[in-house]
Amino acid sequence: MTFEEYLKSLGLEDEQVTSITAGMAENKFYLASEENLEKRYQKAVGQLNEVKGQLKERDERITELEASAEEIQKNFRV
Repeated sequence: MTFEEYLKSLGLEDEQVTSITAGMAENKFYLASEENLEKRYQKAVGQLNEVKGQLKERDERITELEASAEEIQKNFRV
């Protein structure tokens, strides 16, 4: 059953249903068929931020290792 069908089953007229559904997007009111969508979204955002942090640490470590490798190569050349 769609949301529109649900509203009609409550006894609302087609015009009322159209008025309700038309105003939903402009008021940032959205429907999703998934349960706990907000919690799942927040969890995904948290995981994304964690991975971004890990990538930053990795990049910093790579930079450190590159600098160390250059220093070691200089020592062997002398």
